[in-house]
Amino acid sequence: MRPEPFGWPRQVELLGRLFFLGRASAYQPLRYGVLHEGRLRRQLSAFPAKPSPRKRAERGRLLRLLGRLEEARRDFDAALKADPGLACAHAWRWELASASSRADHDDIDKAVALEPGNGWWRLWSAIARLEDFRSKEAQDAAERACALLPGEAMPLAVKALVDFNGKYFARALATLKEALRLDERMEWAWRMRAICRHETGDLKGCLSDCFAALRLDEMSGLLFIPLGLYSKKTDIQECLASVTARIEAEPKAFWAYVYRAEYRRTPQINDNSGAREDLLKAVELSPKTAWAWAYLSRCQLTLGDYAAAGRSLERAIACDPDCGWIQAWLGEYRRRSNDAKGALASLDRALSLFPDYELAYAWRGGARRALGRPKAAVEDLDIAIRLKPHTLEWCHFERMQALRALGRPAAALDDLEAATKLNPKFVWENEPKRFETALAELKEAARQLPRSPRPWVWRGDILIRMRDFAAAEEALTQALRRDRRHVNALLLRGRARGELGRWKEAFADFDAAAGFAPDFPFAYAWRGRARMVRGDLKRALVDFEEALKRERTSAWILSWKGEAEFRLGRHKAAVVDLTRALQVHSKFADAFLWRGAARGALGDHEGAVADLSSALKLSPRSPLAHLHRGLLLARTRRRAEAREDLLGALADPGMLSPRERVQAKKALKGTETAGARGSTVARIDEAKRLQAEGRHDAAAEIYTALLKRMPRHDDVLRYRAEAYRCLGRNDLALADKQTIVELKPNDAEAVINRGDSRRRAHDLPGALADARSVLARRPRSAAAWVLRAECERGLGQGARAVASATRAVACDARWGWALIVRAKALCQKGALADALEDTHRAERTGEGAYAWGWRAVILRKLGRLEEARDNLTRALAEQSTNAWMLALRGEVERELGRPERGLADLTEAVRLDPHCSCAYDFLGAEPPEVRADKSLAWVYAWRGGIRRKDERLAEAAADLEHAARLDPRCFWIAAWRGELRLVQGRAAEGLKDLERALSLYPRYGQAQVWKGRALLTAGRLAPAQRAFKAALACDPMNVWARLGWAACLEKAGKMAQARSEFQRARRQAPALFES
Repeated sequence: MRPEPFGWPRQVELLGRLFFLGRASAYQPLRYGVLHEGRLRRQLSAFPAKPSPRKRAERGRLLRLLGRLEEARRDFDAALKADPGLACAHAWRWELASASSRADHDDIDKAVALEPGNGWWRLWSAIARLEDFRSKEAQDAAERACALLPGEAMPLAVKALVDFNGKYFARALATLKEALRLDERMEWAWRMRAICRHETGDLKGCLSDCFAALRLDEMSGLLFIPLGLYSKKTDIQECLASVTARIEAEPKAFWAYVYRAEYRRTPQINDNSGAREDLLKAVELSPKTAWAWAYLSRCQLTLGDYAAAGRSLERAIACDPDCGWIQAWLGEYRRRSNDAKGALASLDRALSLFPDYELAYAWRGGARRALGRPKAAVEDLDIAIRLKPHTLEWCHFERMQALRALGRPAAALDDLEAATKLNPKFVWENEPKRFETALAELKEAARQLPRSPRPWVWRGDILIRMRDFAAAEEALTQALRRDRRHVNALLLRGRARGELGRWKEAFADFDAAAGFAPDFPFAYAWRGRARMVRGDLKRALVDFEEALKRERTSAWILSWKGEAEFRLGRHKAAVVDLTRALQVHSKFADAFLWRGAARGALGDHEGAVADLSSALKLSPRSPLAHLHRGLLLARTRRRAEAREDLLGALADPGMLSPRERVQAKKALKGTETAGARGSTVARIDEAKRLQAEGRHDAAAEIYTALLKRMPRHDDVLRYRAEAYRCLGRNDLALADKQTIVELKPNDAEAVINRGDSRRRAHDLPGALADARSVLARRPRSAAAWVLRAECERGLGQGARAVASATRAVACDARWGWALIVRAKALCQKGALADALEDTHRAERTGEGAYAWGWRAVILRKLGRLEEARDNLTRALAEQSTNAWMLALRGEVERELGRPERGLADLTEAVRLDPHCSCAYDFLGAEPPEVRADKSLAWVYAWRGGIRRKDERLAEAAADLEHAARLDPRCFWIAAWRGELRLVQGRAAEGLKDLERALSLYPRYGQAQVWKGRALLTAGRLAPAQRAFKAALACDPMNVWARLGWAACLEKAGKMAQARSEFQRARRQAPALFES
């Protein structure tokens, strides 16, 4: 009678503990259960509520395959209590007990006694005797199993295993030949036969079997066998010497080169370049061996040579297109190369060829996540983790990312916990632009898990990365209230307190972490780091040594120790430790930096410069690497190169200690002659004088000449950018500010200045990105909130602009410009009284001219023209060359019935700034060279917008048409033209413009509002609803989107919901509903 009524493979009955089995799920119950879970669960659900003893035993077997071991044991016990003569229940209960411990064999003996003709029970009995080293009984049971199961490969393989253990290699070889004839995919049988052949002196046959096994599974470890090393040597250096001796004896043995390459790739040797040379020799000797090409590709990937790795994998596939694991490697190569679709195709094929390969599931999960399919990604990653638990830490991290995408932060935290237990490098979020989103996710996780410290720990980690140390400390204290022994929370809070200058409390946290987890290396490492920052180098060194006793191969602990030794003047010891760090991690910039500094101190200038250049190749903006290389170059009188490096070091002075800054400045002075220094200062003073006179073009020429000599001088770049801005060349100003950011990437002011230039060039999404990147690091930066508010105002997100400007005012209540920006946003929203009050507050802070200028704008809107003119006159007394204020006063004079005065002001405005759009609008004409300038598309668009508000639709259309011709890829110009065409009754053209605008920038909420209105007017309710919902997704405070959505609900007959939305709109903007 068959014991497998549900159709699972007969081989799955084999005990899953045999060391030969590798990945094969056909011989391992739990792996089989993972891969066939869906079918097994369906079969399980079909069982009756009160099954017969036989059915109960069958249900227990299904539960065992699904990994529910306690439930399975209960079912087997219950089945045998009801029917003690049920052979399959005895056998299955024995197998379950054997899988978790060395069980006695009463159950399997009873199964054989009850069903002596069942070959599978005989086979299990052979395995039981084999485990107890009762070879004769195992031999007899295996032979009976073979007789009862003719045509089955598994009994023959177990019989061969019995002979193998007894060292009857000739008999084992004969039996394995027959087993492999019946099932050639039995990879572990190929391995066993390879060892048998080696033991009988058949090296050629041994190699053949090794290669057959390796084709089936890349983790076979077969190359131990032909070299005779599989049981004799354990030391890596000893093994390397042995294989090198084999190569010298047999220089054409390609497989020996592969084996030596594998040893060279180990962390202890870390000679990837040597490994690549060995593998190149191997494929030269055997160009048709697919797996050798695949191993070569892996080595090339490690060395960063992606193009060569791709070519090697293509060669491997050409040699053997049906090798499952090579197809999987090709899929992972494509995934890393950002070809997610190609990766998915390769990995699908790999799993059709090799369905037991857990790495293929893991990589396919990554590819599916990259393609925006997180649910499918989680399914694949579940399989990978369950097939190989406790090892694939990056699978947990990948699944964490997919769960975050699915909005399941609590489950994602479980995966991050599992990943960090295996490797502490993983964090919740490492990308600054996603910090705000990450904090929102963790807030939700904390709501779902109110007693868990984990959401608070990772919130603290992100806040530290944002450099908001006070908030980080608060979050980590919340974590420790939930678990006072949470080591990671203690370490992070210690770091935050150290940054806040509260070192006594910081060290208390580090000491507590080390006390709670005395075997945790990173507790000592972080305490050592803190001591090194405080200058307590000797005690820091003690901590690093304690950490390395517990974790010998951590590159960054070795690097920190090397840095401490360098600072203590122990340069030779530093070189030794930093070389060890680079053996573990060959691309560790800090290790190159400090080894270079140590080598320089030892007089090895050539080696030092090489190391420091490697550090800068890996981390191009490292101030310390620039400093040390600059100092070395200055000593060797390479002044021009030294000057470049020293300027690079001083580009981000906050990353240098005061002593290092003094060193850099002193060395920099030594690279420039006194005459040159005096000449530079004089030229800058001359250019500043020309700018004060309004001769910005001449000033820009001087700055350009200086920059030819000093291309990294950030002050000169900043002065030239301002000159370009005054000339209306926002593109050139932006280029200079971009260069400054590249020189000083951590300088928030430089990023904000670039954002301001982007805003002026009407790259509002780019400017908004700059504001957000600064706020991710410095959430209390008033300047960044101001930039964000200006961008949101330009994008028509009035409510958001007011909120951002209010945040700016909260960060710096004495900064008048923040109040003016809020006044501008309030004015756009129609809250004129509040806007007027903000201009008065700004004036009290000392912000005179612009407070009066914007107050005039508001007063003009209120019809108070005399007061508007008086405020503009006051402003121009302070800023007589401000073209915008002159143009505005000219228009106010015209509106007051004084056209001559108005014309004088407007003419002067155009003379001062030929790009002053409002001046041209008031005058009604512009020069031909202005009209042809593509960089001035925004001028025409703004004038078109002004004319649209004044109901001058034909003139507005002409301006917007011209603007769209000058800049066809500007999203907001396309949207404005679309809205105007809708007003003119050109609905089809208007909708086409709006669709184009949204394809260029999908988050332009105002375009969605205009689109929704047009669709609603045309009676297209469903697409109108989608448009208004999209607008609200962009800006939930957009009152026009809210009113449009309410109108849609009303049309759809949902009156209660419509009233609710209408009331929300009224609360958002009560001024709109006032009579």
